[in-house]
Amino acid sequence: TFLLSAFLISRLALPDAARRAKKKENGDNGKRIDFAQTFRELKEGWQFIFVNPVVRSVNLGLATGLIGGGMVVPLGSIFARDILGAGAAGYGVFITSLGFGVATGVVLLSVTQKKLPLVRMFELSIFGAGGTLIFSASMSTLSLTIIGVFLLGICGGAVYVVGFTLLHENVDDELRGRIFSALYTIVRLCLLIAFALGPFLSELLDRLSNRLFTDRTVSLLGRDLFVPGERITLWLAGGIILIAGMVVYWSLRAGTREDQKI
Repeated sequence: TFLLSAFLISRLALPDAARRAKKKENGDNGKRIDFAQTFRELKEGWQFIFVNPVVRSVNLGLATGLIGGGMVVPLGSIFARDILGAGAAGYGVFITSLGFGVATGVVLLSVTQKKLPLVRMFELSIFGAGGTLIFSASMSTLSLTIIGVFLLGICGGAVYVVGFTLLHENVDDELRGRIFSALYTIVRLCLLIAFALGPFLSELLDRLSNRLFTDRTVSLLGRDLFVPGERITLWLAGGIILIAGMVVYWSLRAGTREDQKI
């Protein structure tokens, strides 16, 4: 994909006359790299993220949500094997369902987003992702888990499409590259945290569950529920996504009040 992208970009005609003229106006002869200017541009991008309520909320929602949602990847195979008893084949169905859900969410939102209130849709999608993850982690049968994971994928795809649309609508052209580079950095960092933190939390919570509950089983509504560390961690991941939704909601409302005052 990188090679294909490089080939496609190499075939584009990118006029740089205006860029050269601007450099000459600024006294830049093109023979040196201005690291100070690069730093200033990065600083402007990060400042804009904190100042603009929509951009701030999208970054907070995607970043915090990915800390929770990213834990599904390292824990999904263990959940399918030890809790659902479905083995490697079950995990394959699990991931396939998630992928189809994301694709469905992306397609649906790409077609209908012009008719929807994007800010409200972004908030609801984050809350939906957290709720469906908690639902999926609470199930003990593969069929119900697949339904929950599919809905999780739809919400995740909606968050992706709506979040990027909001950024494009609320960021000027000269700042767009800096904002998206900051977003990608935050997203990858949060995914790395989720991948590293998920298994560690799972092991820690599994030991805690083994100490607190007999055979790591609790009685809930007259039924026994197996609560190993993987399930508790996924519940926690869903809770993190819900917290991200609340942070986004408060941030957007605070930004709206600020705009009204101005």
